[in-house]
Amino acid sequence: MKICKKISNLIMIIAFFLVLIFPPVYFEKVKDTIPQDTSENRKLAEKPEFDLSSIISYSDDYESYYNDNLPFRGIIRTLWTKFNFYILNESTTTQVLVGKNEGSKESTWLFYQENHDGNPIKEVQGVFDFTAEEVFQIEDAIDKNMEELAKRNIEVYYTFIPNKATLYKEKLPDNITIFDQDTRVDRLIKYLEDKNTKNIINLKNYLLEAKKNGQVYHKQDTHWNEFGAFVGYKAISQTIAKDSEINYNFEVQFPEEKLSDLDLIQMSGIKDILKDVEPKVIYQEDVEFTGMVLQTENEIAITECETAPVDKTIMIVGDSFRKAMIPYFAKNFKKVIFLHRCDYGPYMLDAYAPDIIVCQFLERYVNTLAEFKLY
Repeated sequence: MKICKKISNLIMIIAFFLVLIFPPVYFEKVKDTIPQDTSENRKLAEKPEFDLSSIISYSDDYESYYNDNLPFRGIIRTLWTKFNFYILNESTTTQVLVGKNEGSKESTWLFYQENHDGNPIKEVQGVFDFTAEEVFQIEDAIDKNMEELAKRNIEVYYTFIPNKATLYKEKLPDNITIFDQDTRVDRLIKYLEDKNTKNIINLKNYLLEAKKNGQVYHKQDTHWNEFGAFVGYKAISQTIAKDSEINYNFEVQFPEEKLSDLDLIQMSGIKDILKDVEPKVIYQEDVEFTGMVLQTENEIAITECETAPVDKTIMIVGDSFRKAMIPYFAKNFKKVIFLHRCDYGPYMLDAYAPDIIVCQFLERYVNTLAEFKLY
C-alpha cells in the first residue's frame, strides 16, 4: 500500500512538473511555424538576450515576450474580441467604447476614452471642470500671448474643436449618463467672450450645423473626416481673412470604397468587421500649391501658393486635427506652416515670420492651454 502511495505521489509530482515545463518547451518548438499575432496595433515584445547586466529584468522581459508570442494568441484574442463585440456590444480594450450602430454592425460608432489622454467620455458626462484658478491662468496665458505677439505685428487666434463624443453624444451607448448642460469648454469660452477676449473661434456650433447635412467625424476614428475639416477650415478662414475674396464653393462625393484602417478600429482589434465611409471634398481642384515636410517629432508641413488670394503667411499650431485642413488652407494663403504644439518654439517667429498664428486646441487638450507659450 505504501509503495502504491509513493508511486501515486511520484506521478503527481511528475505531472505537476510537466504542466510547468510543457508550455515553454512547446512554445519554443512551434512559435516560428505559426503566423505572428497581428490583432493589436503595436510592436510585440522580442525575445530578450540573457546576460549578467540584464539578469534583474530578464524574467519580466521574457514573460512579456512569451505572452506576446504565445502560439494561437492572435486567433484566441480575435475570437474573444468578436464575441464581446457581437454578443455584449463591448470592446476588450478600455481605450475604446462601443456606441450605437446605424442598421449594421459594420457601421457601429466607436469612441475614445483613454483616462490618461483627457477622456472625452468623462468630458461629456460632466466629470471634469475648471477651477476658478485654472480659468484665470488660461485667460492670462491667452492675453499674454496676444500682447507679446502684437508687439511684433502678429495676430493670434484661438480655435477650439469639440471631441467626437461631445458632437455625437446621441451615438453613445444608452448606459452612458450624459451631462445635458454646457461642457467645461463651453463655459470657458463664454467666460472669455464675456471678458471681451478677442479672436476666439469656437467650431462647435459650425460643426453641429454642418452635421445636419452629413457626417463630419469618422464613426470609427477619433478625428473629423474631410467634410468636418473643411467646415473647420472655412470657419477659421472666414475669421482670419474676412476681408479677402476666397471662393468657398465645394462639392462632397462619397466613394464606394470604405475605410477599415482607422485608429479606433486598430485600438479595438475589431478588424475585418467595421468600415466607414470617407466623404471626399472636391475644392478648387485647379489650384496648385507646393509643399514640403520637415521630419520632426510630428512633422512640420509648409505650403506655398503663388496664386493665393491672401498674401499672408499663417502658422497653424495644433494637434493631429490640423492635418486634414492642410489642402484647404494651402490653396488660399501665400504660405502656411502646419505644426504640432510639441514642435513649436519661439525661434519660429523669426524663422518663418508669420503674419497670423492660429492656436488650435481639441476639447480634451484645452486644459494644457495655460502652459502654451508663444513668445
